[in-house]
Amino acid sequence: ISWDFQYTAPGPEKPPVVPFDPHPENNSQSQPMSLTLVWDCYDPNGDPVTYDVYFEKQMNTSHKVPTKKVGTEIPEKFFAVGPLLETATYLWQIVAYDNKGNKITGPVWKFKTGRKPNNPPEEPFKPSPADNSRNQPLGQTLRWICTDPDGDRIEYDLYFGTNPNPPRV
Repeated sequence: ISWDFQYTAPGPEKPPVVPFDPHPENNSQSQPMSLTLVWDCYDPNGDPVTYDVYFEKQMNTSHKVPTKKVGTEIPEKFFAVGPLLETATYLWQIVAYDNKGNKITGPVWKFKTGRKPNNPPEEPFKPSPADNSRNQPLGQTLRWICTDPDGDRIEYDLYFGTNPNPPRV
């Protein structure tokens, strides 16, 4: 009896890929005071992956790498942080390990917390009746268009009269 068979040796063991697709995005602004860090990563050999999470407030511009480990061997690709300080810059980094002892250190990502600035409403436009129009009927409704870039509710003070500095009505 003769048997023919093929044996394929397993390929070289590879570490997980470099963590990618961070949320919040790198260098993002106006992040909330508590949030969940999210990233993507996988092992090209299909091995299970766990993660260490490094996270801390950036102390000064020369402080480039977080050294405080806040999560160890977590199996998920997310980690909640907070409460955070308002208007602070935070650094975070993921180290990925497979169950064969391989590891890969991801890039350092950073974000800033803080409230979005409150922008003033745009200048009103398209008045009706039009500016300097003549022979308008009495009892007419005054109209205009105005928007707020932040979507905030707008209140108006209306100044109306026949002199150059009309009173507020």
